[in-house]
Amino acid sequence: SSAALSLTMARCCEAGLRHDGNLVALLPVLRFIGLDGEAAMLAATNGVNTQKGLLFSLGITAAAVGWLFAVNRQVTAVSITSAIKEMTEGIVERELLALSGKTNCELTAGERLFRAYGTRGIRGEMEDGLPAVKYMALPALQAALGRGLSINQALLQTLFVLMAVVEDTTVINRHSPDKLVNWVRPLVESFLKDGGVYSDEGYGRAAELDQWFIEHNVSPGGAADLLAITWFLHALESRLNSEEAGRNKTSF
Repeated sequence: SSAALSLTMARCCEAGLRHDGNLVALLPVLRFIGLDGEAAMLAATNGVNTQKGLLFSLGITAAAVGWLFAVNRQVTAVSITSAIKEMTEGIVERELLALSGKTNCELTAGERLFRAYGTRGIRGEMEDGLPAVKYMALPALQAALGRGLSINQALLQTLFVLMAVVEDTTVINRHSPDKLVNWVRPLVESFLKDGGVYSDEGYGRAAELDQWFIEHNVSPGGAADLLAITWFLHALESRLNSEEAGRNKTSF
């Protein structure tokens, strides 16, 4: 499904590059592209929704990057998340507070959770400018890489950091907010308190937690989506900084 969504992400970025107008007006264009992407994903997975949340969040992120390039603004994690916040302004009110006319069977999972628990999910995270990514995940990832962890180790550590703070609708949808707050988070927080992946037993404990989550049907899909965005922002910034350094070097 990741491969199936690659063209959709490119189209979202191109939509940002070609957009002429305010950022809020770009969102309906992305929804049209997203419908094609969702169909491609479902065709690749025989009808299983594996990455609809990522299609929404990373598609908007890719479009924000394209728009920043188009208007000749600096492309950084800060400017990208600011553009995302501007693009999705009011999305919770428009899409989640206006559900009175729908029956439960007509609602998406995110809409049902908002009606039942007030959970804003990925819409709220995007509307707030991805605070979990900007203030928690990116610093954790960069610190881990700076301390010499491999990419895989650094991403694993960052995933646990996200699991400790994200209002994960995948977990809540399968269980309840109580399962997330009083079962998942204490396990993750204990793991991080003991050093996480940095500790000698870190990988082994992570594997044990993985098995424990599988047995309890706990899948941190929301945190995983934000991990993908975190890596995208880090990799993009790193590449742009490297290119800028190369241009400065050749100018002397």
